[in-house]
Amino acid sequence: MPGSTRLETHLMRYRPLGAAEAAAADAVLALAGAARALSALLARGPLAGSLAAVRGEGQGGDTQKELDLVANRLMVDALRAAPVAVIGSEELDAPLSAAAAAPIAVAIDPLDGSDNIDTGVPVGTIFAVLPRAGDAAGGLLQPGTA
Repeated sequence: MPGSTRLETHLMRYRPLGAAEAAAADAVLALAGAARALSALLARGPLAGSLAAVRGEGQGGDTQKELDLVANRLMVDALRAAPVAVIGSEELDAPLSAAAAAPIAVAIDPLDGSDNIDTGVPVGTIFAVLPRAGDAAGGLLQPGTA
């Protein structure tokens, strides 16, 4: 595609800016890899198994489907391989500590819209990359203005 830039190429521009910027680029690349794996699974449709089966209830009272748990595992595993200090996920009861010395924290909804998976409505991943803080939540609880 003329004029387009690969994600990897674009994110390479952030590496020289500092440790936090390089870590953020690595985290985004890790999430992109997990998203590709999730996309391949979704493309299999019913052949991938009972992904819409209810498996539990999340903290907010919404139902957790098999697909939510699979997406969470893919995203968390990817982020644990990146320089991320703390991972907060909608699917988890508490933040996960990862690379303690890493400069960033990531908050994520691994699969937003999974309640609509049976109807073919689009789903997506929502995430925020934040500076790590020394508080108990590792920087996940920040005002929206930050």
